Amino acid sequence: MRFLVGFIVRSAEGINTAPQTASFVERFIEGLMSHVLEHLDSKEKLVRSRLCQVMVACLNSVQELSDEIWKIFRVKMTERLFDKEAIVRVHAIHSMARLQGLSVEENSDLSILDIFIDLLQHDPSVDVRKAALLQIDVNPKSLPIILERRRDVDTGIRKLFYSKKMNEIDVLSLTIQQRDEILNSGLTDR
Repeated sequence: MRFLVGFIVRSAEGINTAPQTASFVERFIEGLMSHVLEHLDSKEKLVRSRLCQVMVACLNSVQELSDEIWKIFRVKMTERLFDKEAIVRVHAIHSMARLQGLSVEENSDLSILDIFIDLLQHDPSVDVRKAALLQIDVNPKSLPIILERRRDVDTGIRKLFYSKKMNEIDVLSLTIQQRDEILNSGLTDR
């Protein structure tokens, strides 16, 4: 797994240094993504988890995707966001993080951000909520849900909220009451 991800990353870095290999590398990555997407519905949780990791590496290595792969990717990875295994959902969140502004389907009102908000708010797995908190974009729609994480039952998520996510939030955009609640809950947290 490490070799494959390393190979993908190094190949993508090679595009910048040797532009003549760009088309070959992009074709290779798209072919790999196509193959991975075919097997993403495996019954084995480890296979689904590893394939999601490969998808994250591929997505971080390419600038554009063909329309065909894009359509399949959006459907398959949205399904993985609702996988029964938490580790698969975590990797699916990381792979869909760049796509939060898009809808799940072409003519749908449900966006990837809506799914992230739901996972952040209701997922029973601490790891999934952590991944969603790290990856979710801060905007007026997601801000109230993000602010709720300061009172999460898990201390790790509360710590993550104060140490990482608060750096992304513009304090001046918060109301006086929200600032007061954040300070009070932070100072009284054990």
